Amino acid sequence: MFHIIDDEVTLSTLMVELLESAGYQAVDFSDPLEYLKFVDSSHYFPPLAIITDVRMPKMGGYELIDSVRERYPQQRVIVVSGDDRGDEARNREVCHFLTKPVSPDTLFELAGTISRCEEAHASGADVKCQKLKRAFSSDAQHCAQDCFAINCE
Repeated sequence: MFHIIDDEVTLSTLMVELLESAGYQAVDFSDPLEYLKFVDSSHYFPPLAIITDVRMPKMGGYELIDSVRERYPQQRVIVVSGDDRGDEARNREVCHFLTKPVSPDTLFELAGTISRCEEAHASGADVKCQKLKRAFSSDAQHCAQDCFAINCE
C-alpha cells in the first residue's frame, strides 16, 4: 500500500491509477491535516511508503514527514516537488526525491524496489533498507532505497 499526499488532486489521482495499474494498492489524500487525522485513527496501518508533495496549503510535506515520523519513525517517505531542489529531503532522510512531472517508469521502478525490499525483509532475509546514500539533485534521480540483497541500479 502506498499513501499519496498532494493537494493537486489530478496528480495524486493519476499516481494512484498508475500504481494500481502496476498491481500496487494506493490511496490519495489532498489535505495533509486530514491525512494526519487518519494516521491517528484506529484504521491506520503504515504503508510501504508515503509519497508527499512539498508545498501544500495548511501544512508542507516536510512538516508532514516530521509529524508522521513522531508516530512511526521508520516510515519510508518519497518526496515529490516541482520546484524544490531536494536539500531538505536529504536532511529528512527520505527514501527518494522525485521531480514533477513524475514519469510513470520512475514511479514503477521506485515502487518495485520498495516492494521487493519489504518482501525480502518480511521473508526473514538479512536485508536492511538504507537511507539516502549519496547526493541527488532535481536533474539526477538516484536509487535511494538500496537493499543489501537487492540491486536496484
